[in-house]
Amino acid sequence: MPEVKCICLKCGAEFFRYPSNIANGEGKYCSRKCLYSDRSRFPSPKRNGENIPCKECEKLFYISPSRQKMNRGKYCSKRCMLESFKKMTGNLNGHYKGETHTFKSKNGNRENLFVRDKNGIFKPEYRVIAERVLGRPLTSNEKVHHIDVDSNNNKNTNLLICDNSYHSWLHQRYAKRFAELHLTEAR
Repeated sequence: MPEVKCICLKCGAEFFRYPSNIANGEGKYCSRKCLYSDRSRFPSPKRNGENIPCKECEKLFYISPSRQKMNRGKYCSKRCMLESFKKMTGNLNGHYKGETHTFKSKNGNRENLFVRDKNGIFKPEYRVIAERVLGRPLTSNEKVHHIDVDSNNNKNTNLLICDNSYHSWLHQRYAKRFAELHLTEAR
């Protein structure tokens, strides 16, 4: 079958296509470049929202009505949102409840007091006290041991800073001594 002469809708150039291709909807554009550059094929969506200023940088940005209903769209970008959140510390944050928090441990039967350190990071109170006494941050290998084994007694006279292996040895020693004192008497 002979090719049929066509004229590009975008640039007006002449080109040839087979009749079967024209029947399938081809033959309107001479190239993909013309096809994708013809914006008349893609009508712009109905934009019935509004442009509002970003809370962080004051730049205007478009927000759709559906996002307005959900009380979204206060920031023009994720970067502006994160910058704004960084400023919301302490009393400026709606979830702020003071400088100390009490959290339950993973098993749920012991509570530890967490305090903000000088960098604003929550740490267990006993670690913050130990760091203040030492005058430097504790390394990841250093543990804080409660001498009287009462995790709520955070006086600096009750805290012992040691490495992981010594801390494990202390707890094994306490367990062994406890078994000797209490479990042998029960027999």
